[in-house]
Amino acid sequence: MKTSLAQLDADYSPEQVSRAHTTESAWRSIDTEIGLLTATEVAQRCGSGSTGRSSYASDARRGGRLLGVKRLNRYLYPAFQLGPTGPRAVVAKLKKAGDLLEVGEEAILLWMTAPTTWWDGESRPVDHLDDPEGVVAAFTSHYGSTW
Repeated sequence: MKTSLAQLDADYSPEQVSRAHTTESAWRSIDTEIGLLTATEVAQRCGSGSTGRSSYASDARRGGRLLGVKRLNRYLYPAFQLGPTGPRAVVAKLKKAGDLLEVGEEAILLWMTAPTTWWDGESRPVDHLDDPEGVVAAFTSHYGSTW
């Protein structure tokens, strides 16, 4: 169901509305370009043969091996996290770094798809999954910096 701003009970500043719009646009771009998978789709891609296929993704998420975003009352998982045999090892490393730096799953996932100057030019961490140590170093540098 679509809701207009006039139907909301609270007042929101233009900045809050702008941030919400920007975040929603980012998730839609990720879904279009990379894919946001349901728990069942994650299990299928990873070859899970269990009868409760949706539990594969939620178990991996709870275990820190997969990151998810809650959208419309269900978790979705950006497809870039999956390698040929399951979740990429870099995901668990990012989750641990995020926990230490108090950065949530959604922020990590959005950061993965945002341009950065960490590598030559302006590419995104998701474009460097073959360099897991570099991705974790870039993440730690981005979120660990204090001013």
